[in-house]
Amino acid sequence: MVSKYIKALFLTLIVLAVGLIAISYLDDQRARGLEAIVEEAALDVQASQQLFLYESIFTDEDICVALSAGIESVVYFYPDAYFCTECASQAVILDSVVRQCSEARVFAFPGDLGIPVINLLAEKYGVEKYPTLIVNDRKFDYVVSEQELKQALGC
Repeated sequence: MVSKYIKALFLTLIVLAVGLIAISYLDDQRARGLEAIVEEAALDVQASQQLFLYESIFTDEDICVALSAGIESVVYFYPDAYFCTECASQAVILDSVVRQCSEARVFAFPGDLGIPVINLLAEKYGVEKYPTLIVNDRKFDYVVSEQELKQALGC
């Protein structure tokens, strides 16, 4: 018969093995979490560098001159990560207006991809929901009808 000390030894070894496996698993989870934090910090640094470069090259006056050089601009923010029925409707209306108004140009930006320059524009115009249109510095955060859009563009 197996002595009680040998049984205790095997039980202790099993508990020790389970403990080591648990510690190894928890360390792996912590390492993955730290890797994600470091990657996010690296992306933040890269985004900050891009924003700094953008702001050092372009001023608000440069953008205004580029956007007002004989054209009527519509800045259109939409989501890319999910389907938006209102955005699809707005896109059809925008296409129709562009065909009718030769001086109208649409600059469409996916606002939910985390692209620093687009985030800067969205922040500048206070974009909080989709679809959002900016026409002559006027914000429309709903589906704008064809008539209303043509009136805002002056065509």
